[in-house]
Amino acid sequence: MIYTKVELAEIVPETLLEKIDIHLATKVGEFNALDVFRKDMAGWPKVFKETDIPQSINCDALISLVEFPSRRNIWLFAGFIDIWASAKKGVEARHRDELKGLVGRLKLKFNRGSASKPFLKGEIHLENISVLEVLREPFTGEPFPGYENIHISFRQLRALAYDNPSDWVAALSNIKGVYLIADNATGKKYVGSAYGEHGLWSRWTSYAKTGHGNNTELLRLTKEMGPDYALDNFSISLLEYHQRKVDDKTIILREGFWKAALLTKTHGYNKN
Repeated sequence: MIYTKVELAEIVPETLLEKIDIHLATKVGEFNALDVFRKDMAGWPKVFKETDIPQSINCDALISLVEFPSRRNIWLFAGFIDIWASAKKGVEARHRDELKGLVGRLKLKFNRGSASKPFLKGEIHLENISVLEVLREPFTGEPFPGYENIHISFRQLRALAYDNPSDWVAALSNIKGVYLIADNATGKKYVGSAYGEHGLWSRWTSYAKTGHGNNTELLRLTKEMGPDYALDNFSISLLEYHQRKVDDKTIILREGFWKAALLTKTHGYNKN
């Protein structure tokens, strides 16, 4: 079977497409927009009360898209939104009925290019939105991808630490391992390890809460650049993992191997 791209215009009434602009949500305050959305999909229109909407944008109708941080150019449909001003309550917003059954289920592909603003003109960008996938159920979170495929941002790590999803907790609590933290702004890297009785999950939640895990150089960087630097720029990956029964000395030796291989003492954040 040959699959062809499905354009947004093929599933949305033309009369609606003619008047909507685009809302792209990546963050809500300090939180990841996807985490806020999936916790209360029905209440998503409330975020517009705290959003500064440009006068050039048609507030009568918006298509709201929420970014998948782990997948470039992939967005989750958060609904068509009507916004109006109320004299007593200020900005009010609500979901429209069109495609309401696909809120949280419709994955869309859209390359925003160099457009960094959260609101875009529909007449310019709508034609670049296409359907990627329709989920059977509303999105509730990324499942554990397997040890070999862990590569997440610190914002995703913080969300995991907050949610404590059972599959992630079980998988990472029962292993020792060596991991890599990468600074996507500078290219510098840090190699660390987790051993002892608490496993990898305990170590990683420390990074999620503090951004630095009490590592000397990462702590210095956080103090210098601010507490959000790690959230905005760091990603973490698992280099190798071992069963809990493996001796701690083995993990420490493997950590040293990766520090040498990746030059993280001379060109990264490792100082010993």
